Amino acid sequence: CNDNDSTINPGAEEIVDSVDNDCDSIIDEVDLTCDLNETEPNDEQDEADSMSLGDLVCGTVNTATGASDTDFFDFTVGPWTELTIDIDTTGATSFDSQLILYDEDGDYVWGNDDDPSGSGPDAAINVILIEEGDYAVQIQDANGADDPTYSYVMTFQGESVCDTPEPTTDNDSFGNAGWLTPGDNACGIITDCLFCFTDQDYFALSVEAGDQVVFDILAIEGSDSDLDAQLTLFDTNGTSELMVNQPSGNIDPYFQYTFTVAGTYYIMVEADGHVFNDTGPYLLYTTLL
Repeated sequence: CNDNDSTINPGAEEIVDSVDNDCDSIIDEVDLTCDLNETEPNDEQDEADSMSLGDLVCGTVNTATGASDTDFFDFTVGPWTELTIDIDTTGATSFDSQLILYDEDGDYVWGNDDDPSGSGPDAAINVILIEEGDYAVQIQDANGADDPTYSYVMTFQGESVCDTPEPTTDNDSFGNAGWLTPGDNACGIITDCLFCFTDQDYFALSVEAGDQVVFDILAIEGSDSDLDAQLTLFDTNGTSELMVNQPSGNIDPYFQYTFTVAGTYYIMVEADGHVFNDTGPYLLYTTLL
């Protein structure tokens, strides 16, 4: 029943996405088992309903008197958690949902109005939360439309993205490097260093001859980190440079390297300047091809 989308047809499974997937003129007629139903009043962060990772949350936003109703939910995560929150409206509705993420002090962290994929007005957030602790998410109508009640379901997922945190002891030299298995992710924070050489984080990795490893930093590009990073690969002696990647502009380092000799090598993350250095957290992704 949609010539432009073959997934919409009489035999399709109906899902909650504000679309009539099975062409029966009824939208989102699915039986939902909600882990949490919102409870009013929850219009302020200190009135938030508590939810947990993996919960399916159901609620309504009543905008009969304008954009007066807003729903807050709070939750706790560990460090380096990739958080995914997705809103889907239920039934035929013009609800233009908006999600706003706050830290425990009520400071803005992240926000989204429309789905980043461009699929519609249902809001979605995907962000890596570096600090463990308590957070809150707010759901509201982006347009403040004068409609009676909007129903929604919210999926709430999170997982740790850091396999190897930087050592708690000084790791500014290859002799104190943290161990990193190719294929795992490392994480750390480059700290302040004014009028001196930058904070440097070393990680050691053991490879076999012929191994191809991709090194990829996530920092200033695509996250809320201020770190403009440089990535350097050292030989087994910890001092001879094999590869340096310091892209210009706000672009994170990335390169692929083929090791011809087995052994223990060293990868180092630092800011790309040596005077007024940028600081901030980073994720170092490694992929063994």
